[in-house]
Formats: sequence, structure tokens, C-alpha cells
Amino acid sequence: MRRVAVGLLVCVAVAAGVAAPVPKDLAPPTYFPSALGTKWEYAHDGEKDVALEVEVTKVEVEDGVRTILLEQTAGPKVRDYPEGYRLGRDGVHMLTAINKDITPPRLDLRAKPKADDEWDGPHDWSGINYTCNTKVGGAEKVTVPAGTFTALPHTQSYTNFQPPKAWTAWHAAGVGRVKFVNYEGQGYVLLKFTPGKEKK
Repeated sequence: MRRVAVGLLVCVAVAAGVAAPVPKDLAPPTYFPSALGTKWEYAHDGEKDVALEVEVTKVEVEDGVRTILLEQTAGPKVRDYPEGYRLGRDGVHMLTAINKDITPPRLDLRAKPKADDEWDGPHDWSGINYTCNTKVGGAEKVTVPAGTFTALPHTQSYTNFQPPKAWTAWHAAGVGRVKFVNYEGQGYVLLKFTPGKEKK
């Protein structure tokens, strides 16, 4: 498993001055921007240099459901952790990680998340069975280099690990993940958000 992974071992209020396109196939607010070319740049918490870039590199829409590919660049590596997601009216499901299927697809975020939402998502990835519990907390003001956001904390815990592994991310509507702390306790903060463009 990878140390950063935006999704797997992972289980988004509007920023001042930031406007992002809202997919027509997702009822607003959306916490998972998905237009082609949408890009997030993150630094390690307390640092200024880009440590991780995440970009939507592929989008397909059919019957109101979109499937996207997220690719990551960490340090000198290029496109080193592809992840596939399905976005529908029920929320965001993770489909693949490193080109391997997640069975069944794991619900990462409901379409309209709210405080105290909680659900379990047992799934198999690469021949390993996981038990993932997701909890959504109350809205918080989060200040990162990219600005100040009203964001929902979202924690995913793999409860069948000893000790359990937990990941927490803060999602702002229209922007996505503005801050997260991975399973090793390493924090990342949003340096820059670049909205993609919806096809007309």
C-alpha cells in the first residue's frame, strides 16, 4: 500500500475568490469536483513546496453517472497512483486503485454528506478483504495556504487492522479535499486548486 494514496488506504463552503464548475449530473453541493483537468496541489503541513499533485485526467458520463480517473504525481514520480471513481446521485464510489478493482466499489462520500453520517464499506482489493468505516463530522473553518474554507471532516478507518488505521480529510463544497492526514500521521494542506472545464 502507498503512503499518500488519495483513495485506497483513504478511505469537499465555498472558498473566497474560488469558483468551481458544478457537474450537472450531481446535485449541489458537490464535495468532489470532477471536471476534466481539475487539479489540486498539496504541501506537507507547515511547508510551502508542492509535495503532491492530483489531477482528473479522464471523464466519461453516461446516464447521469460519471466515471473519472484521478492520477497523482508525488515528488519526482509521474502518475504513480491512478484511482478510478464513479460519481452518481448517491455519492462517490471508489472503483479502482493502481488499476486493480475494488469489489464491491467502496462508498467514499455521500452526495450530500452531513454531520454524524456513518457507514461501513467492506470490500476486497488485490485479494485482501478490508472493513472500512466512514464517519462525517460537523463543519469546521479550515485555513490552508489556498484560503479559508468551511469544510466537513471525513474519517475512514480500517477496523480489521491492528491497530486500526485511520485517515481524515476535510472537504469543502466546490473545491474538494483542502486538508488531510494520512495513515502515517502526515498532514497535507491545499496550496492551489485549479477548476477543470466541463464539456458543453
